[in-house]
Amino acid sequence: EQDPDKAFAVTRMWTQLHPEDEDAFRQLAAFHMYRGEPGEQVAALEQVLRIDPSDFNTLQSIGTTYREMGRYEDAARWLEKFVATYPERASGRIELARLYIDMAQRERAREELDQVLLLENRNPAALRALAEVEAREGQLAEARKRLEQAQIGRAHV
Repeated sequence: EQDPDKAFAVTRMWTQLHPEDEDAFRQLAAFHMYRGEPGEQVAALEQVLRIDPSDFNTLQSIGTTYREMGRYEDAARWLEKFVATYPERASGRIELARLYIDMAQRERAREELDQVLLLENRNPAALRALAEVEAREGQLAEARKRLEQAQIGRAHV
């Protein structure tokens, strides 16, 4: 905290000295995120997956980072892989739906969110995302209803 540049340098050295230490690359990815370097963040996260291909959080993080960068095709590739590999994980489906919303593919977003609601019928994040889809389609009353359901669902979580 006192010298972030020094901490960053030490973390880079850590990855070089221990290229099979996934925690080193996770820490490096976090530094790149805080430094506003999403491309380097993705590269570090890909190293985590090289070491541990089953790390579902990292797989989703790469897709999310690409979505935030506006690289929708790359994001879709990673998030669709996440959903295919971990179909029961609601968070990946929600993130994929958010991507589809950004890409103006509302029907695909709705399909993913419907799957989430089958898994977790009161998932507040899915209900809020579905409200966004409905609002963009001009269905404001339905969107408002979904937001109310999300508030109730959050109280039950």
